[in-house]
Amino acid sequence: MNATQKQPTWLIDLPDVEHSDLVRMLKRELFLALVPFLVLAVGSFIATRRLPPGSAFVLESRGIGIWYDILVTVVAVGFFAAFYMFPALWVRRSLSIVYRILIFLTFTCVLFAMEAERHIAVVQSGDTFTFVRRYPLGSVTVAAGEITTISTQTTKAFGQVRIEARTGGPRGQQNIVCQLVWARDQRTMQVMDELALALTKSRDASHKVVVPSTPAR
Repeated sequence: MNATQKQPTWLIDLPDVEHSDLVRMLKRELFLALVPFLVLAVGSFIATRRLPPGSAFVLESRGIGIWYDILVTVVAVGFFAAFYMFPALWVRRSLSIVYRILIFLTFTCVLFAMEAERHIAVVQSGDTFTFVRRYPLGSVTVAAGEITTISTQTTKAFGQVRIEARTGGPRGQQNIVCQLVWARDQRTMQVMDELALALTKSRDASHKVVVPSTPAR
């Protein structure tokens, strides 16, 4: 900032910067805020292209769900940019850099923590189900006989499948959370319902008690 530029006199006043500089700053910061969403999208794309063999239930958005994803991303990036960039205009450059790094890392870590536990696809192979997360987070395979609870949670906006399964690990019980599905995305909601039905059928079939035949006298 040169000596001829004026500092803001009120809290809501922006610093006196050139219009071209402000536009360039906005473009740069908005692109940076979009990076985490691009990384998630690339991770989903790679994971869905590397699914194991079997009957796949992909819970990524289709049709109108894609437009909802884009709208939410634009709104989230806009809010993030407001908290991320504009407050930094009122402080000196050294504090501005530290502030922007901290806010960006916080936003990115929270976003990835929310999305890391969600499984975007499920592949059925015989009586086993492989729950796939975004690349490179890997997957988990559960036998139908290990599944104890299957719940489908729906609201006016979302639908989601949650599974509880017995495991041989130290916790003994594992909670598996699938991807949120837009309620208006009828195609993906149908896939979610088909997944819940397939899980229920396989679990019930594996839990049936086999009655031994009566030996002939």
